[in-house]
Amino acid sequence: MSANNTIEHLGVVSDIEGTVVKVKIESNTACSSCHAKKACLVANKVDKIIEINTEFTDRFKLNEKVKICLKSSDGFKALFFGYIAPLIIVVLSLLIFTNIGFDEIKAGIISLIILIPYYIILYLFKTQLKNKFTFELKKLLKIYNE
Repeated sequence: MSANNTIEHLGVVSDIEGTVVKVKIESNTACSSCHAKKACLVANKVDKIIEINTEFTDRFKLNEKVKICLKSSDGFKALFFGYIAPLIIVVLSLLIFTNIGFDEIKAGIISLIILIPYYIILYLFKTQLKNKFTFELKKLLKIYNE
C-alpha cells in the first residue's frame, strides 16, 4: 500500500477490447518467504485478470507492464463482501441453530449451506458491485541505463 491510501499491484496488459483493458496480475501466496516453498504444493502462484474500463486504451500496448491502483476504502469493501460478511453469516447462523436445538453437525452443515444464496446474490449483483470499485491504470516509467 502506498502513502496516498491506495492499494497497488503490478501487472501486464493481456488484452485490449474497446474501452476495456485486461491486466493479468500475479497473486503470490503467503508462502513467498518460506524456505520450503519449492517443495511445497501450497506455494502456488495464481494469475488473476482484472478488467479496467478506461477511455485511454490507445495509451497501452499488449504485454506492457502497468500498475493497477485501487482506493483503500474500496479494498476494505471487497474484503467485507468476500470474507467478513460470509464469516458473520456462518457464525450467527451456527449460534442460532445450536440455540434452537440442532446438534453441532447439522447446525454446521446448515450454516455452510446458507452461504450458497449469499454467493448467488453476489453473483447476480456483480455488475452493480463492479461499478462500486474503481481501478486506475498507470503506466510505469521506463528507466534506461546508458
